[in-house]
Amino acid sequence: MKNFGLIQFVLASSLAMLVTFPNQQINLPVETVEDNKRTFERFLEKFPMESLPYTTELEVINFNEDELIEPPQMDETLLLTDEFESILPALEHRKFSRMGPDDIYAEALLASTDDFHLLVYTRKHPFSFYSGSKVLAVFSRSGKLLDEMTISYSYGRDGGLATHIDQSFNLEIAEKESIWAKDVDQFGYKDNEIVGYKTISAEFWTINKDGEFEERDIEKMEETESVVVESNAD
Repeated sequence: MKNFGLIQFVLASSLAMLVTFPNQQINLPVETVEDNKRTFERFLEKFPMESLPYTTELEVINFNEDELIEPPQMDETLLLTDEFESILPALEHRKFSRMGPDDIYAEALLASTDDFHLLVYTRKHPFSFYSGSKVLAVFSRSGKLLDEMTISYSYGRDGGLATHIDQSFNLEIAEKESIWAKDVDQFGYKDNEIVGYKTISAEFWTINKDGEFEERDIEKMEETESVVVESNAD
C-alpha cells in the first residue's frame, strides 16, 4: 500500500496530541450570573404590562375570494430577537420549522409574584393571515422557564382556541367552532361570513406553587362545592 506510511504518521500524530494534551478543552464564552440577570430584565421590559383577568378572543376574518387579504400588521417594537434565545427556547426551535421561522412577539406581562413571572408571547408566521398563536409562559424570578402552554390559536375558517385567566391563575381553555351567517353545507363559503363562535369543549387548568400547569377536575370541584353548600345549609 503506497499510503501505508502516511496513515501511520497521521495516527501516530493524533495519538501524540491526545497524550500530550489529555484534558485540553475548547474555551467557550460563558455568560455570568449577572449577564443572565440583565438579559432577563431586558426581556421582561419588552412585555407591556396587563392585569388579570385576561381573555384571548378569536379574530374574525371573512375570506372574500375577490379580495386579496393582507397579513395583519404587528408592532415591530415588540419583536423578540435572538438576543433572548437563552431565555426563551422558542426563539431557537423556530429555526427548524419546515414552513420557515415564525416571528415571536412580546404580548403581555400579566403578573409578577414572589415565586414567578407570568407572561404571554405570540408566535406568528410572517405570511399568515392571522395574528398568530398566543403562548402563556411561567418564568422563575431568576429567569428560568418553568412551563408554557398554547392558549390561543386559529383553525382558520373552522374556529380555534380561546382562553380566560382569572386573578387566581385559573385557566379555562375553550375550543370554539365558527358560526356562519348561512349554512356552509348548503351555501358554501362564497358570499358567506363568520358571525361568531360557539364553545364545543373546554379544559380547566391552574398554575401550582412550583409554577407548573396543573389540570383541574371541574366535576369533582363542583361536587365538593355542592357538599359544602349542603353542609352549611344544615
